[in-house]
Amino acid sequence: MLVSVSLIKISKSFDYILPAALEGKISVGTKVKVPFGNIEKLGFISAIDTKPALNPKIKMKEILGLAEELPFPSTILPLAEFLTKTYANTIGEVFSVLKPSILTKKLLLKPSTAKPEVLPLFYANTQNPKIKEALDFASKQQKTLFYGSSFAPSEAALFAAHKTLSAGGQVLVLVPDVVSCSKLIAEIKQKLGERNILHWHQQVPLPIRKKTIAEIYQGKPCVVVGTRSAVLLPFKNLKLGLMFYEEDKLFKQEEWSPYYHAREVLFERAKLEGGRIILISSAPSLEALKNTALFNFEDSKFVSKVQILPLEYTIKNNKFISSQLALLLEDNFNKGKQSLLIINRLGFAGAYSCVFCGSLAKCKKCGAVLSHQKTAKGEILFCKKCGAKETINQICPRCQNQIFRDTLGGTQAVEEELKHLFKEAKVLRLDSQTLAKIDLKKINFSDYDFIVGTALSLRANFQKCRISLAAVLDGGAALKTADFRAGEHFAQTLYALKTLLAVEQNPRLIVQIKDKNLFDFPALEKHNYLTFAKEELEFRKEFNFPPYAKLVHLILTAKKQEDLNTYGKAVEDALKTAYADFMEIEGPVACGAKSKNFAQCYYLIKSKNDAMLSGFLQTLRQNPPPKKLELKVLADPYNFV
Repeated sequence: MLVSVSLIKISKSFDYILPAALEGKISVGTKVKVPFGNIEKLGFISAIDTKPALNPKIKMKEILGLAEELPFPSTILPLAEFLTKTYANTIGEVFSVLKPSILTKKLLLKPSTAKPEVLPLFYANTQNPKIKEALDFASKQQKTLFYGSSFAPSEAALFAAHKTLSAGGQVLVLVPDVVSCSKLIAEIKQKLGERNILHWHQQVPLPIRKKTIAEIYQGKPCVVVGTRSAVLLPFKNLKLGLMFYEEDKLFKQEEWSPYYHAREVLFERAKLEGGRIILISSAPSLEALKNTALFNFEDSKFVSKVQILPLEYTIKNNKFISSQLALLLEDNFNKGKQSLLIINRLGFAGAYSCVFCGSLAKCKKCGAVLSHQKTAKGEILFCKKCGAKETINQICPRCQNQIFRDTLGGTQAVEEELKHLFKEAKVLRLDSQTLAKIDLKKINFSDYDFIVGTALSLRANFQKCRISLAAVLDGGAALKTADFRAGEHFAQTLYALKTLLAVEQNPRLIVQIKDKNLFDFPALEKHNYLTFAKEELEFRKEFNFPPYAKLVHLILTAKKQEDLNTYGKAVEDALKTAYADFMEIEGPVACGAKSKNFAQCYYLIKSKNDAMLSGFLQTLRQNPPPKKLELKVLADPYNFV
């Protein structure tokens, strides 16, 4: 009998002969030892095929034996199948995390009979009718969304965790990252008992991770607080899953395999294992709104005092802060208040344009718009598409002018502009570059007059700050992207700012935008996120976008452009021939850093038929591209090129 084995850390399956002694002892997902070249490797059975080899001259190798592994619940196989079919992962990639190698028989302790720490009676206002109503509502649903910007949704969710833990169940609390959620984590410890809390994220040392996974596997009543990978832990008695800030894109794993979205895996586990899920958000994703039962904590009679002011502007003299905004910032500064400026670009990442005709400086190699950047060696123009570098001394191809300037700024440019406008002010920059170097816990944000950053900065704890003015510096750029979720992300940013400003007496929320007509969100101006979401869902349904359809990115990489073109055309023809009635395909679109060493492009597939899409992805897995090509399949993509 032949079986396919998906090797760990190799995204490919290989056929082996199953010895007669092992027949009847294996199933899909069984961990085995196999010969691979001159070494022995571990892998998981991905398929069992009783057909004989087509060519008897091919010398097949036998499986060496079963690898040591612990018993896992029967739900692990359907969960693995969900991860392979939905996200185009291999069985080996999936089982390597569902059956982690650090979990061994030696690691397991005797089952603990000790009761969990006595739970604190944290809940002072258990008679709050809204919270009691929410808990009663959630108890009758498998998937619930607590919506609201007050403390009540979090309090209600933690009370549900308190009740579950008291009954001896396991609770999973998912957060996007541990740094920005430190205040929430501290609150969980206080209200659920520190000894009842287990942590799971990259900063946890390996010895503690081993102890944690052993206790989870043995069913210890506990609350596991972790980032997205915690959703794959081998829980024995998972009764409740909480997901805070569920709209955060950090819950989607696209950087490395296995690929998945923690929210969707949590939903699948609830369906398979019988637990309940509560999502908590003040600006939920449209997927969550469509697929859960909504409990609204917001008071329909409440009128927010935070006014959204779309401010039309034109950049002059190479400055990104308009004169109108500068006056408002000055007034806020003179009152001793803080201002927060958001722009989703780093450094000096702006386009370079002719001052006379407005033509943009473009790459001479690939035609993409060049980015103006400052380096240690001076200023350069950089092509983010092909990696080419050019001097800032440009000649306009349209009018032959030689004077160029930045048309858009990044965080670093805005930081310098603020320092020039307000020489006595203290300015803090928060973006992916600075956040990687600083410890947010040690920063006293109230010491700064101006904070400028990307949307990442909104994860910081501004609890004790005096922020009374917030501005999105380029609303147009935020909306004019290839991402169909741009409007949703923009709305979520505004609502995060609105919540931040709500404690101030006379707050101002400003959207700086070149074309005022582009800011066509009457629901947002009235602070009604649910109305905006309803309108956006209707738009998605009409144009066949998630959550009413599935999207898949096929990213192809090759050393030669002709190889890329040949394989891409074959995939395109196969899809149009066999799946034309069920799927749409767009592309190819050049992406990545094109160079002499490799070329890259992607296709975007859209489908409303889950079964057909899963079949197509399975065909791709079973027929990998030639060795000279690399294919990456991203289902439900969140990052668009």
